[in-house]
Amino acid sequence: AVPRRRAICLRPPDVQNIPSADLQTCPPRIYHSPMPEPKTPWPHAPTHQLAANGTFFVTAATYLKTHKFRGADRLLVPYARYVELWNRAYPDKKIEAKVPPVPYALAGATYKTLLDGDEYLLLTGQMEIDVFTDGFVQVPFGLGGGVLAQAELDGKPARLSVVVPAEEPLSFSQPPRKMPRPAAQATERSLIVLHLSGKGRHRLDLSVRLKLSRQGGWRVADGVLPAAPAAALEILVPKARTELRLAQVADRRQWETEKPDETIRTALGGDGSLGIRWRPEVAQGQVDRALSAASVAVLDVQEDGLRLAWRLGLEFRRAEREQFSVDLPAGYLLERVEGTNVRGWQLRKTPRGQSVEVSLLQAAKDREQFTLRLWRGGSVMSTFDFPLLTVPDAA
Repeated sequence: AVPRRRAICLRPPDVQNIPSADLQTCPPRIYHSPMPEPKTPWPHAPTHQLAANGTFFVTAATYLKTHKFRGADRLLVPYARYVELWNRAYPDKKIEAKVPPVPYALAGATYKTLLDGDEYLLLTGQMEIDVFTDGFVQVPFGLGGGVLAQAELDGKPARLSVVVPAEEPLSFSQPPRKMPRPAAQATERSLIVLHLSGKGRHRLDLSVRLKLSRQGGWRVADGVLPAAPAAALEILVPKARTELRLAQVADRRQWETEKPDETIRTALGGDGSLGIRWRPEVAQGQVDRALSAASVAVLDVQEDGLRLAWRLGLEFRRAEREQFSVDLPAGYLLERVEGTNVRGWQLRKTPRGQSVEVSLLQAAKDREQFTLRLWRGGSVMSTFDFPLLTVPDAA
């Protein structure tokens, strides 16, 4: 007789607590226990770097119906390395590297100075330069009114050269023409070229000395600094009640300190030009021997008051000025200041009464002229004092 096969019902792990009566009625099935998870995370191979020369075969597979190479986190080739491999594999279809629009860019500059000294004004600063190419780069800078005392690039002496402009050759067919010299001439500057190499950011540390001159009680320095867009300038004023006048800056131009060691922060112009004048309180009574003043005044006596038109002519030999200070008579109101080169004016209170600071559009050389119009209201008596305007710095 053929033996009968007996159906065996195996208990799966999740039916251990089922009664035996129910197990006898279960269908003849074989239950498989789930596969244990591997202890080593997939994939088992370590991360490979495509840095060596050779041919690479990259294979992909699925594990538990999951695509492991679907994202970019499992296989990453740097773009520069990819371009190199592509150009070696397909020399007739090379990928050309993108050329940057400019070889370098100036990232910013900052300068600091202390208003002290009699012969020169020392400014120390730093400039950051971003280089986008691997070769050598030449970065030109302007410098005028002083000398470059020190220059270090990334902590080492910088390699610099001075560019001398070529003179225009003379033509013997016609005599040379004498060009008219403008009234306000810019500070003479030279072109300095910085030589550097290496892609990335570089730091240039500078020290510049600007020549100082005296105009009465004022100390004056004019020059051109190596600058970048949005160059910052910090000025430390050691003495209290010091008058400070700035030119060629992109910010406020007149300051007066109230306490010692006060710091003034401003911004240089785009071309790096700077004009700075300061006068401590103890030097306000000093006279500039090179400055002389000539006046022509017209006083109009009217029923409602006095009107004064004072034309002031100033001469200052072998010097340039952008501002003038004029003391006004007491009791008079300044209506306006007229002149073709007048930018504006500002009234100030002084121990002598009141004065006006007249600023110019362009720096005047050797001479300047403007007219002040004043008025005093009220009834006019039969006798009165003639008003006088004085230039405190003039001899």
